[in-house]
This record gives sequence, C-alpha cells and structure tokens, in this order.
Amino acid sequence: ISLFFFFLYATLALTVGKPMTKPLSSIRQKSRSLRRMLRRQVASRRLVVELQVLHEVGRAINQALQLDEVLHTIHVQTGRLMDTRHFYIALYDDQQHMIEFSLAVEAGEIVAWTPRPWNDGITEWVITNNRPLRINYSHDPTLTTPIVIGITPRSILAVPISIGDNVFGMMSVQ
Repeated sequence: ISLFFFFLYATLALTVGKPMTKPLSSIRQKSRSLRRMLRRQVASRRLVVELQVLHEVGRAINQALQLDEVLHTIHVQTGRLMDTRHFYIALYDDQQHMIEFSLAVEAGEIVAWTPRPWNDGITEWVITNNRPLRINYSHDPTLTTPIVIGITPRSILAVPISIGDNVFGMMSVQ
C-alpha cells in the first residue's frame, strides 16, 4: 500500500502546475497495473502466513505429547488466519458412537461441551462426507437445522480432520 501512496505522490508532484502530457488511458493502464501488483503482493503475504500456520501446526503435532497442546496450537494458529472466537474441534469415537468436543471456544473463552451421541448434525455431515462445509445463515436460515450447543451462529465453516481416508473429527469456526 505504501507503494501506491508513493506512486500517487510522485504523479501529483510531477503534474501539479503542468499541462497534462500523458493521455488519460495511459494513466488508467498504469493504475490497473499497480492494482494488479498490489493484489499479488497481498496474496503472496497471505500465502506466507498460511504456510507459517501449517508449519507451526505440523511442528506442534510432531513435538507435543499431549492432545490438549496440539489442539491449543491449532486454535492459536487458525486464529492467525481468521476470527476464532467461536471455534470447536470435535472427535468421533466410533466404538461408542459419540462426538467428543475436545476443544470448544465461545466468545474467546474456552468452554466445556459434554460429549453427545452421534446424530444428524453438521459435525456428523462433515465427518461422514469427508468434505468441508460452509453455511451462511444470513442468506438463507432454512438451509439446515444445526444441533446448536452454545451461541447460535450466523455462519459456519467446518472442515474434516482425517488421516488418508479415515476421518476421525472436524474443526469448525463460526
């Protein structure tokens, strides 16, 4: 963005008090070129942060001996990419047919959600289908009726947690 202001300042400094010598189309073309360059720079920075997050999560998984440490790291690192004030990680116990909420965060505070039996909720859909799910209730609140524990969300982003084809949980940001 500072490059944009430098370009704007330089353009103004060179043109104040002088007649316009460059056609307007040339200025528009340079402006479009500058916007493309800025978008690429922003995208590159975002990619660097995403790679750093993946690195930190991978490092935590390899170094931590406790599941709580790994889950905490996943929450913190995901928070570098998006708002995680409403967040949970659910693990599926296929022996007991139960969903265990290993980490739940409401309004930025860690809370305890009791395990519940396997049902027809969003958590189960993501685990069963091994696919991410994004729902925006502000557009169509009748899309699905979630099993709500805690605060009713305005939107949900959920992704499966798996090793190969074996899905054993999911992570959700609301």
